Amino acid sequence: MKALKILETVMTVLLAAAVILVAGIYYIPKMFGYDPKAVVSGSMVLAGVSDSDRQYYKEEYGIEQLHGYDVGCLVYVHPIDFADIKNGDSITYKLDSDFVVTHMVIGSDPKTRTLTTHGIANAIGLNENGIPYANVLGKASDFSIPFAGYVLDWASSAAAKILLITYIAVYIILMVANNLIDKKAGKDDDVNGESKETKSE
Repeated sequence: MKALKILETVMTVLLAAAVILVAGIYYIPKMFGYDPKAVVSGSMVLAGVSDSDRQYYKEEYGIEQLHGYDVGCLVYVHPIDFADIKNGDSITYKLDSDFVVTHMVIGSDPKTRTLTTHGIANAIGLNENGIPYANVLGKASDFSIPFAGYVLDWASSAAAKILLITYIAVYIILMVANNLIDKKAGKDDDVNGESKETKSE
């Protein structure tokens, strides 16, 4: 009986923690226009950028500071007007209907409203040219949350949904079982009390 109570308490705490975590990194930012995106490739990993490459970006494009993202991290993307996009910004855009990329802007063409981007971990000159502004989902945050992207990706998978349904089902069964045990214990206490009263008479 006590084991079931402890298990129910643990599952309640875990469920509450999961709800707070998901709300904190996913739903609350979305309410303010920040769309969370998982980084799934290493094209923006800052660790591999050499000093000479940093100098090149500074001299060629006027980019003073690079913002990188590790694989598996979570970034937040918010809408941005074409006129506000500048070199050094990280933007998230669609390459096609299924493939989304976050790369650094190194050039723009106001006439065609297109952008040139570069993955900072890629070789110099390996750029994405002529990205239509219509494909841009927004500017990516300069900061990121390590490993949270893995959580977001996994949470949207079929396995996670099955696990969640199973967890909730087990949780409900535990609550019902504990309620039944409590009721039975209450009835037993009532019966024992009545028996004592009868004997005392």
